[in-house]
Amino acid sequence: MKPFTATFIACLAGLGVSPAAADDGFDTCMAESGGVTVAMLDCIGTSSDRAQSAMDTILAEHRPQMAPEKVRALDAAQRDWPADLNVQPLNQTRKLR
Repeated sequence: MKPFTATFIACLAGLGVSPAAADDGFDTCMAESGGVTVAMLDCIGTSSDRAQSAMDTILAEHRPQMAPEKVRALDAAQRDWPADLNVQPLNQTRKLR
């Protein structure tokens, strides 16, 4: 398991939150996309936005209750996740060769 994923799941578990608890309609959206790539990408974007919003809400509520070392670990995991996933953050452009 990737370090970011493991850290994030551990932090959520420590807060009593199940990562699988949220059902945002992703499967239904994908099924209704009819295999059209643009529609599928919209499903992914909507689901990602909802997950980010839910994570932000959970963290805002629980961060003050977390031990300082857990906060540092979570901050480091969030900062490092693009490298961990081998992706570029959306706010950075990639150079084409």
